[in-house]
Amino acid sequence: MIHLVRRAGDEDGGVLSELAAEPCVTPLPLRIRRAGNGNAIVEPPPPLEEPGTVVIPLRKGQAPPGEELLEALLCADCVARSSGHAVIALATYLDYARSDATGEDSGALGARTWVRLLETGAFGGVVVPGWHNPALQSLFSLPTASFEALAALAGAAIDHLPPGAWVVAPDLGRAATAAAIANEHKLRAGFIAKQALCGGVRAADGRGWPDDFEDAPVLVIDDEIDSGWTMARAVEWARAHGAGPIVVAATHCFASQRALGELRAKAGVRSCLTTRLGDWQRAARAGWEIAALGGRIADAIGCLPPPGAR
Repeated sequence: MIHLVRRAGDEDGGVLSELAAEPCVTPLPLRIRRAGNGNAIVEPPPPLEEPGTVVIPLRKGQAPPGEELLEALLCADCVARSSGHAVIALATYLDYARSDATGEDSGALGARTWVRLLETGAFGGVVVPGWHNPALQSLFSLPTASFEALAALAGAAIDHLPPGAWVVAPDLGRAATAAAIANEHKLRAGFIAKQALCGGVRAADGRGWPDDFEDAPVLVIDDEIDSGWTMARAVEWARAHGAGPIVVAATHCFASQRALGELRAKAGVRSCLTTRLGDWQRAARAGWEIAALGGRIADAIGCLPPPGAR
C-alpha cells in the first residue's frame, strides 16, 4: 500500500491527483502550522491502518530556495518517528539550479547540495520522472527509481502517428533518449544540433540524417519547454526538410499559453502532448493533450527496495 502525503497547497487535478486515484494509494493528510517565530511545526499523522510506504511529494517553485525541501524533510522525520514506516521522496521536478543560455541560474540549490540535504533526512529512497542529467543519479547513495515520464509520453504520442516515424530530439541532451525510444518502437532516431538549429544536424545512431524526410511522420520530444523557442525552431526545421505529420511531446511545459498555442498551430503539427508534471492547465487551454502518469509513478515506487523502518 502507498500512503500519499497531502499538504495544504498541493495542487488539485495535477499528477498527485492521478497518483491518488490508483487503487494501491490512500491519502495521508499532514497538517503543518507555523509557530510564533515562523518555524514550521508538523503535526503527527493519524495511525496507519495498513502497512506500506509513505510517499512525500517535493513541490516546485518555493521561495526562498530550499524552503520546500526543508519542509519535506520535517514531514519525513515526523512521519518516520510517529509511524515507523518507510518514507519515500517523490520529486516530480528536479528543482535544482541549472544555467540557461544567458549564463543565469534559477537561484535554486545546486544539484549536489540538493541531493545532500535530501539524504540527511528520514527518506529511504527517491522517485523521479527521469534524469535530466544522468550524472545526477550518481550523486545519490539512497535507492532511486524513475518512472521515465518522457518515454511514457512518447509512447502515447507515437499512437498519433502512422508507421515509419522519426523520433527527433531538439538538442544533443535528449539524443540518447530519442534513440532509446526509437529502438523500443522500431523507429528511426536523430537530433538537431541546438547551436546550429537551422543548419548542422547529426543522427543519434550515426547512420546519417536524410536530406529530405520524404513526408515521413516526425515525433519531436523534450523533457521541458521553458520559452518554446527551441521546440518551435525544431518543428520549423523538420517541416522545411520534408517532414510529414508532426507530433510534439514534452513532459514539463512552463512556456506561456500564447507560446504553447503558437506551437500547436504551426504548419504540419498534428498534435501536442504533455503531462501534469508542469503547468498543464496552461497547456490544456492552448489545445495540448494531457497524458496520465499515475500508474507509472505507482509502479516506480513499488520497484524501490523496501528501506528499513526508521
